[in-house]
Amino acid sequence: MKFHNAAGIRDAVKKTGKRYESMDNLIAGCQVISFDWRYVYLNSTAIRHARKSRKELLGRTMMDAYPGIEKTEMFRHVRRCMEKRAFHRMENSFTYQDGSEGWFLLNMEPVSEGLLVVSQDITAQKRMEMALHESEDKYRTLVESSPEAITILDRKGAILFLNKKSASRFGASPAKITGKRIWEYIPKKAAAFSESMLREIIRTGESREIVSPVSIGGSTRFFRITLSPVKSKEGKFNSVLVISSDITEIKKSEQRIMNLNRLYSMLSDSNQAIVRFRDMGRIAREICRIIVRDSGMKMAWLGLHDPAHNIIKPIAHFGVDPAYLKSIKISPQETATMRVPIKAAFLTGKPFVCNDWSTARYMRPWGAAGAKYTYRSSASVPILKNGKSIGTLNIYSAAPGFFDDEIMGLVQDLASDISFAFEKAKDEQQRRSVENTLRGARRRLEAIINNTPDVAIESYDMNGKVLSWNRAAEKIFGWKKEDAIGKNIGRLILGRHSAALFIKDLRRINAGGKPFPPTEWEFKRKDGTMGWVYSTIFSVPASVSSKEFVCMDVDITERRKIEKALRESEAKYSSVVENSSDAIAILQDNVFKFANRALSQLGGYPLDQIIGKPISFAVVPGFRHITDSKYRNRVKRGGPTEKYVIPVKRKDGVLINVELFSKIIKYDGRNADLIIVRDITERRRLDDLMRNYTLKLESEVNARTSEVLQEKRRVEELSAVKDQFIRDISHELKTPLSVIMGNLSLLRDIFPIGKEKEWASLLNLLDRNTARLEKSINQMLQLSKLQKVELQRTRVLLNELVEEVYKEYLPLSEIKSITLSIDAEPVLMLGDGDLLRLAIGNLVSNAIKFTSRGSVSVRLRGDAHSATIAVTDTGIGISEKNQKKLFLEFFKVDPIAPGTGIGLSIAKEIVKKHGGTIRVKSKLGEGSTFEITLPRGVQT
Repeated sequence: MKFHNAAGIRDAVKKTGKRYESMDNLIAGCQVISFDWRYVYLNSTAIRHARKSRKELLGRTMMDAYPGIEKTEMFRHVRRCMEKRAFHRMENSFTYQDGSEGWFLLNMEPVSEGLLVVSQDITAQKRMEMALHESEDKYRTLVESSPEAITILDRKGAILFLNKKSASRFGASPAKITGKRIWEYIPKKAAAFSESMLREIIRTGESREIVSPVSIGGSTRFFRITLSPVKSKEGKFNSVLVISSDITEIKKSEQRIMNLNRLYSMLSDSNQAIVRFRDMGRIAREICRIIVRDSGMKMAWLGLHDPAHNIIKPIAHFGVDPAYLKSIKISPQETATMRVPIKAAFLTGKPFVCNDWSTARYMRPWGAAGAKYTYRSSASVPILKNGKSIGTLNIYSAAPGFFDDEIMGLVQDLASDISFAFEKAKDEQQRRSVENTLRGARRRLEAIINNTPDVAIESYDMNGKVLSWNRAAEKIFGWKKEDAIGKNIGRLILGRHSAALFIKDLRRINAGGKPFPPTEWEFKRKDGTMGWVYSTIFSVPASVSSKEFVCMDVDITERRKIEKALRESEAKYSSVVENSSDAIAILQDNVFKFANRALSQLGGYPLDQIIGKPISFAVVPGFRHITDSKYRNRVKRGGPTEKYVIPVKRKDGVLINVELFSKIIKYDGRNADLIIVRDITERRRLDDLMRNYTLKLESEVNARTSEVLQEKRRVEELSAVKDQFIRDISHELKTPLSVIMGNLSLLRDIFPIGKEKEWASLLNLLDRNTARLEKSINQMLQLSKLQKVELQRTRVLLNELVEEVYKEYLPLSEIKSITLSIDAEPVLMLGDGDLLRLAIGNLVSNAIKFTSRGSVSVRLRGDAHSATIAVTDTGIGISEKNQKKLFLEFFKVDPIAPGTGIGLSIAKEIVKKHGGTIRVKSKLGEGSTFEITLPRGVQT
């Protein structure tokens, strides 16, 4: 449609508008574009989509209305549809003058005036899809980048999800470990406790937090594990979120500080005993008792050299079985066993440490005793008098590697104090030495505390006033040491209420004498921002009249943020989906696991009647295989978004057409199908109306032409088939008839008595050809009747049927010296036993007919849904060219071979009636295999 003046344009617009005025009230936008790209019709919805007035568009070209549109992808498809007169559908994004963006589903279809474009606004859907993607990407980024191991378990302990950090701890990839039960990866002793805790958390809906030691590679590491119940879409607790943090270094720091603090207390108490008592025997006994009591050692004893017996004789001990000391006979004499700790310390005058009894060869004589009393490391320090060894102080620990340089420094200080007590029991210099030792130990302890990274260590008095503040505390809380010392904790980092609880905890620790279990506290930094710490509190003696409380804090603010972000992401996702106008559902194992209100409204079913049902319950029966096969394919290959249309039945019985957008996602750690469903019944009706309207005349002409051509082809094909059939059946009937007639003539010639053998031979030949003639006629009758016969579906044991066929054709195979064998497992199905026996018999008969030597085998196998029968021979084989025509009626590979050529076509028709398939695999000269696959139609 070309226009040459304004009047022509107005007339065309008026005529086109009148023709399409029935579309004015459609919810979809409709616009008609002429062959010279002018708008000649737009309904109200199209005007609204364009955000322009009707005057700005009607009669104008697309290029005038939208400058630059000819350079767009959309215009390229419009031009192609206009020129090729072809239909096209696409999604198109459009940017308006105000910068906002809209999305439209466009259907372009040729009409007599030019091109009809039907547009549907899908902006809301696109925005929702982008919001869903953003939410999921944010959630995945947060979880995968988390420094903590994050795992989700179901109520049976199966791993539904784990991030990379968690997978690395198990030493496997996420894909390999997902779905397996966590009990396979933790010690058996912990598995029972963990399983009961998991059940308790799901039952009560309460979170739990534990600190657990784990043996990894021969060493022990500590993990802080937070277990939080997770609600399903139905509001029930059905899984647990596990966040695990490696706090080994924190624990080591805590343990180290506690060990040093206890040793410091031991050193202080021991020196007080040295000052308080005068008798060295009592001092020695008191020191051994203090060492075991204050430092947590397993055993301590002090021995002096006995010159008379030349042994180091114990004079005081604590925490030891006396029988063990009696078994120790250590001579300070230099020998090959010089490396024995006690002997080496005495002879060299220097401390000697064995930090692992299990690996030190020189400790083997005491290995059994060490295992019995759990001695894992020990230290021996010489006791000196005037610079000469007079004995040793010997300390034993249950922890390997306990005696490092700093701890040995304190032990040596203690040994020096003991040595000094032996020399100057009442001398004032002794007290100064002790005081210097105490100051040195305190300096070392303060240096360790102040330089411990990432662990804030502070100390407070009974009223919460700050006494000490290390560098890590400055970093975490933002207050410098000089600003914090002397201030109350309530003014620094805790509010009034939290500060009161903190002081209450201090008094509980003071009353009970036990450290307070690790607790999470919310605090305020100097700059006013809030954070969270994981805190441990214990007491140490500051002086005779007061107590000092040490608090060790680890910043867990980032971990709390991740947990909050996860909860917010889940809430946002739920809100978007629940309030969406589109019907949204999640399928897993082809069963509804989730559905929103819009899906309930679309189908008319309450949500409780949808969840747990297969998708096929609402799909029209003839289309259920489509949804099932598409779902299996998507899950198998994890493919991209797929769109297709199926009919469904509402609860009220009304049939509607819906369009499904589906995509594979992860749900509860497994593949699931996210689907968006839209009712397109009205749209399909309008599409059909437009298509029928524009193609009506062409369809009628094409239909009539097609009928004439089909009739002509059918007549030609029937003529060719008839001619071939007449030739084949004439040959098939004439051959046995000729034999019969010829032999009857011979019988007349040899009628006289004495020709009985010749008679018998000729009669046998007559019998065989009569049977051949009867078989040919029966096969033609079977083929004729098979088109009309109805299946008699009964329960059929295929293995018994196969055995009957085997017995029927066994004599024929023996005549040809061919091995006939069967391998049939029991298979029950619904079908027509007589027809199935005929189909299998035709395959076995053909196999024997075209096999001159070797074997024919029949194999039957079945699974839950189908049965497979394979007939394999070692015969002449079939060429690829002949395989394509093998199942045609009256076709024979060898034209001169006996038979009508309809046996295989009968077999195929029987299999087809049973809903099965038949196929052939063959190579010329190497034999053939015919395989039938049948649906069982019965549950096993």
